[in-house]
Amino acid sequence: MYIFERFISLVKRKVNQLGTSLSITLPSKWVKTIGIKKGDDVDIDIANNSLIVHGEGNLFLEESTEISVKKGSLGYVKSMINNVYRKGYDEVLVHYEDEATKKLILEALEETMGFEVVEQKENKLVIKNIAGLFESEFDNLMRRAFLITISIAEESLIDLKQNKIDKEKYWQLKKTVEKLMNVCCRTLNKGVLRNNPNSKFRYLVIHTIDKIAYAYYYIISLEKEPLSPPLLVYYANTTAYLRAFYDNYYQKNIGSISLLTDKKNTLLWEEGYRLMKKANVSERIVLHHLMTVIRRTYECMSPFLGEQL
Repeated sequence: MYIFERFISLVKRKVNQLGTSLSITLPSKWVKTIGIKKGDDVDIDIANNSLIVHGEGNLFLEESTEISVKKGSLGYVKSMINNVYRKGYDEVLVHYEDEATKKLILEALEETMGFEVVEQKENKLVIKNIAGLFESEFDNLMRRAFLITISIAEESLIDLKQNKIDKEKYWQLKKTVEKLMNVCCRTLNKGVLRNNPNSKFRYLVIHTIDKIAYAYYYIISLEKEPLSPPLLVYYANTTAYLRAFYDNYYQKNIGSISLLTDKKNTLLWEEGYRLMKKANVSERIVLHHLMTVIRRTYECMSPFLGEQL
């Protein structure tokens, strides 16, 4: 495996005084790497007792790695490709065992925005990132992932009431959520946002949103009888709980956490388990996934609070 390391190191500089202003010199190695010259502008972020200087060039060097993808399921292959993408690698040499595995790799690449195959050899693929970071679009991308997940929940409820589900439609929506989640995770791991103290909390939230979308898709993909009226009500209440968290998250309303906690307890311990006792096998599977949505949504509360402190 070969890796070009990120340009991050700790250097000391003496503080000089020019008139009433204090100044420091920039490290020459960093200046040459970024391509800073006299008259250029730099951006400075203030983070507690730290100053973070950003040049107009590429703050982080490109990174490369080499992986071997064994025979396995699509889920395994996607995990391999998704994680080298999220971690921030810009070039990946992928070794694979057979054409079936190659096909799965190409399918996994559909959910990694900017990752493209640039070279094919015998049992090898060279994948490169051909897109920049999406730092300026991060907030919009994260919100879009959230809203598509809620759309999956709300639209599927309407379709389930009519017992008419277009599985392909929801499969594509779920894939879109995963693509957005991947690019958000990559953006948080690479570039300027990685220095933001809230990035760790936001990573947890965006990763959990993807799991919620999966839980709804599992329900949609089941071959089952029409859902009973009580189960449809529980489906609606679960989706309303997700929507309530979304609204409070973007309103930065941390005062809602206590009420959302109480609502979680009611949905799980009272309504959920009461329905579970009366449900048939098929309904219990649906209940399991709906209760997973509630738990996953509640898991977002702690990082949500962490962002606001």
